[in-house]
Amino acid sequence: MMMMPDVPAVVAPAPAADEDIIVAARRMAEVRVTLGRDSRGRGQCGIQVSSGDPFVDELACRDLSICLQPRKATPEQVNSCIEARKPGLVDQIAIYLQRQRNANVEN
Repeated sequence: MMMMPDVPAVVAPAPAADEDIIVAARRMAEVRVTLGRDSRGRGQCGIQVSSGDPFVDELACRDLSICLQPRKATPEQVNSCIEARKPGLVDQIAIYLQRQRNANVEN
């Protein structure tokens, strides 16, 4: 087994969580999705404008599609649901960005 000398790790400090939330909000603001129903009434989501990050796009589609769950939901109810879910999405994206940043610092 090869022994490594004790070398102090130099790790750049992670940016403040507030910065990740700002970046997450900007990415979320860039995403444009189309929500609708197929001929069988199943919810469908399509990315019209990408955030540039496939994970963020998928998260937005998956999370906002929940707003289509009540089959009889009106467009106003769907829009209200979307607006209510946005802060949680921003938080999830911020956590994702922080984890990515931490993984990059460790490597």
